[in-house]
Amino acid sequence: MFRIPSVAYDKFFKIYQPKRIINSITAPELNFSTSALETVPVLSNLSIRSLKAQQELYRKQVVDFNAKAKELNTAANQLTANNFFDQKSVTSANSALTGYAKPTAKTTQYYVNVTQVATAQTNDSTTVVSSASDALSSGIYALGFTFGTGTKKTVTVSLSKTDNNTGILGRFAKAINEAQIGVKAEVKTSGSQSYLSLDSEQTGQANPFSIHDIVGNAAQTLNINNKVANAQDALYAVNGKNMTSDQNKITLNDGNVILDIHTVSNGSTKISVGMDTDKMSKGIDMFVDTYNKFSDQLADASNVTRRSKKTLAGIDAILTGIREKDFREIGLTLNKSDNHLTIDDEKLNKALQQNTDTVATLLSGKTGLGTMAKAISTNALSNPVSLYLREPNLLDSINYGWLRSGTSFLYNGFNSTNYGLFVDQMI
Repeated sequence: MFRIPSVAYDKFFKIYQPKRIINSITAPELNFSTSALETVPVLSNLSIRSLKAQQELYRKQVVDFNAKAKELNTAANQLTANNFFDQKSVTSANSALTGYAKPTAKTTQYYVNVTQVATAQTNDSTTVVSSASDALSSGIYALGFTFGTGTKKTVTVSLSKTDNNTGILGRFAKAINEAQIGVKAEVKTSGSQSYLSLDSEQTGQANPFSIHDIVGNAAQTLNINNKVANAQDALYAVNGKNMTSDQNKITLNDGNVILDIHTVSNGSTKISVGMDTDKMSKGIDMFVDTYNKFSDQLADASNVTRRSKKTLAGIDAILTGIREKDFREIGLTLNKSDNHLTIDDEKLNKALQQNTDTVATLLSGKTGLGTMAKAISTNALSNPVSLYLREPNLLDSINYGWLRSGTSFLYNGFNSTNYGLFVDQMI
């Protein structure tokens, strides 16, 4: 075996100590170190800093990748839900009625005439001078409440000698509200006068209430049992058939359509139940937006894996293959320059209105666009990100040549090949 003398060894592996070069054009003057080992700490520090920077960048990539995959998965799940293309909307000819329809509602029209809205009972007490203290004397008072169903509740109030009339009424209001008996109380003021106002929480003739004294004479003295508005039912007709309700709600189509009454309609109001193409269109827009962002996440990375490059190949194939014409007809195309999905809103809205089933098949069928995106994003979330984006490698962080900073250079070695082999083996 041939042995290299130590002197010859040191001479062979002499390498240049890093030196800052101010002029980026002039060939640098280089200083020699006496031994390769002297440069190892410098090279190690440079490599560690480089690796840390790569790791921080990768950490951000992982966070962004998972975020974009989750957004796509959420949008794809919504798009492929069983009732997404069955969503219904309710439109009203005037503001007297508004409504909501479940996906299972029938597409139809109703004519509704509201002649009376449902109201709750309201009691107002006697007015008293706000700043005075003569409404009631201090002590314990108990009020008894009786409701239309026969239910009875008791509310107890303790008054202090320091309470003025506003404070007295406030204590009654606070006690009634905290008891949660189905009546809301409020102290109202008009000028220098105050009074206690009580409203039933439920509307309709079946939900009146009355008040009497159990301890003390508060109900009698303040005349709290004074009704200023009686509870009444809503009166309306649907397609000519008269109906009543103790609430300002109308339930149709076995509960699949619910209308809210806001005021008397002054004649029949046309109510239309149809496909909610606006909501569908917004859902498709969201899906396309999240798909494009996920696609960018893969395209913008320099460390994508071979698997990653093939991730969206299936979607590319169905959008540019034999089904390209079908997707174009509903307004969806794939832009090959940036792999973005684009939407022709006019075509999409027309297709949703006239050929909802076709759109549903292309987007949420077994081999539909949304179904494929759902599977892709689910896999992306369940598998390590390293399958899609390569992790930083320590050896990749080693710089074998010049480092540039502005107009300055750092030269790290006398020979890129020998330098790399030497440091790699040392590591």
